[in-house]
Amino acid sequence: MSNLFIFAPSLRSSGGLQILSQAITSQSSDFEKIFVFSPSLPLDLPHNSHLSLVFTPTHNIITHLRAQYFIYCHSTCLDTCLCLSNYPPFLNINARIVLFLHNRLLFEPNIKYYLPLAARLTLYYKRCLLLLLARRINLLLVQTDSFLQLVKPFFPRHTILLFNFPISISTRYSRSMLTKANGQTTFFYPASCELHKNHQNLILAWIQLHTLYSIRAQLVLTVSLSNLIPLFNKDNLHTLSFLISNGLLSLVGPLNHNQVIDIYSYCDCIIYPSFCESLGLPLLESKIFGLDLLAADLPYVYDSITPTDVFCPYSVDSILYSLHRYLQLPATPKPTSSSVSLFCLTQSH
Repeated sequence: MSNLFIFAPSLRSSGGLQILSQAITSQSSDFEKIFVFSPSLPLDLPHNSHLSLVFTPTHNIITHLRAQYFIYCHSTCLDTCLCLSNYPPFLNINARIVLFLHNRLLFEPNIKYYLPLAARLTLYYKRCLLLLLARRINLLLVQTDSFLQLVKPFFPRHTILLFNFPISISTRYSRSMLTKANGQTTFFYPASCELHKNHQNLILAWIQLHTLYSIRAQLVLTVSLSNLIPLFNKDNLHTLSFLISNGLLSLVGPLNHNQVIDIYSYCDCIIYPSFCESLGLPLLESKIFGLDLLAADLPYVYDSITPTDVFCPYSVDSILYSLHRYLQLPATPKPTSSSVSLFCLTQSH
């Protein structure tokens, strides 16, 4: 039998580790040996006799090349190299290369609206590097139809397939780390602190909601206060401190996937204002756990689910209005900034 090399030297997020876990378990019976190259391994990875080597490089070019050299020396034309890092190996290895492409930001045309110039230039460089190495790729995998349509013009000669590793989600809750007041509505946004996750507009809308209304509603975020300080001025940070001290905003910091699932037992609604996602696992989980969903009115959302309500993620007022509708507040809040942007209305679908 042939061998499988899973090359994932940059994989660290909770969703990425879920994909890695399922890639190992779903492919274990098809290969004689599985070699994994990743800086992190899933906590729920089962014992697998086929898993003969786990090599964990740190995130730098030297260890990347060491991992690639191992694949170069030990692979044959009968083997498969599954790349979960958005790039094929730099070295011209013998194995068949299957690239699982999951960074939508590399191809998203609207990043100029929410990423600074330096970040856009970095993404442009990475996209050029990927296209330069594209001739080594035998098969491309993407997760959603809208992503497939986005990348197809960049890879006109490649076979691109819609594919998702079967994701096993436990619906067994343990005791939540949070406490909830009687009658309190809790919103949850499980996301890391990158700029495209759009915490800034969400929190500004949350501040306005509690400025306009005296309500017991809580927002739970998986970031730390230190992540938010660069995004806000002194007055907003003072308001944030007030909301945190009164239990209206909870910053629980980065969580593993099991801890995220525990909070689903505690919350009423997932809110998802991200500007860009390749899949968005919490969107699928909102349906599995029977939670309401307020989400950005963007194509990646409709690839996964029909939300309870949508808003324009570029507009603070639009997010505010969505929260207002969900909470069924008695009066329409007065706009405090620009109304829903024409850009959002024209780019959503």
